[in-house]
Formats: sequence, structure tokens, C-alpha cells
Amino acid sequence: MGADLYMEKSYQKRMQKHIEELDKLKDDNKQDEATTLFNYLHNHEVYFRDPYNSGNTLWAMNLSWWTDVLPMLDDQRFLGESGIIKLLALIEGSPLHVSEDTLRDLPNEWTRSDAMKYLHENRNKLIYFLNQSLLREERIFCSL
Repeated sequence: MGADLYMEKSYQKRMQKHIEELDKLKDDNKQDEATTLFNYLHNHEVYFRDPYNSGNTLWAMNLSWWTDVLPMLDDQRFLGESGIIKLLALIEGSPLHVSEDTLRDLPNEWTRSDAMKYLHENRNKLIYFLNQSLLREERIFCSL
């Protein structure tokens, strides 16, 4: 489970272009190739995922997908331009924190520094995704 964000037009265009190929790979039981294609379809250019676990990027900033982002969505669960701008401001104004819960649920060999690096990378991916959506003038569908 997690927060799944999709750039409306770009994601749909990519899916339409490859859905038959993906279905054929699944039907032919070519799992490795299907997984590779699925990962391409869901890469950071059109999609962002924040898992609902201790590695959740928003939670590490004391923010919540449900409390902070959900009220910004329209009735169809889309985040429009003004919501994207508000979310970017929230993210950019909120420092990351690594809690003991975060460390407990991450790989045992990870240090606090490793966890912070992971969270910074995810935050940067989210900021990139949101900025790309603004540049492309695309709203974002949010499955929260």
C-alpha cells in the first residue's frame, strides 16, 4: 500500500502505447520481461509512489497524504496546478526527520545517514515529479 501519483496524460499515453505488449508478455508467462516493461511504465517520468511504511517521505517531514494532500484534491482525486504548487511549498518548507521507527523498519545495516540519504532521494524524486507535471501542464491523479 502507498500513495500512487500519476501524471494524467503522460501516464495514459505511455500505457496505451504498451498495454498490448504488457498483456502479451503476461499471457506468455514472460514475467521478467513483463516486470521490466511494467517498471518502465511506472518510472519517475510519469509516476511516483510513496509507500505507507516507515520509509514514507511525507511522514518523514511530519506531513500526511491524507491530512495535508487529500483536501487539495478535486472530487475525481486529481491534484491540479494550484494544489501542486501548494504541495511543493509544503515539501520544500519541511525538513526531513529519521525516527527510531524508520530505522527499525529499514535494512539492519542502514545507519541514520543511510536512511536520511534514502529520504532525501525520494523527496528529490517527488519534487522532480511535481515540477515536471507543472511544466507539462498536467494534473496528477492521486490514489491515496
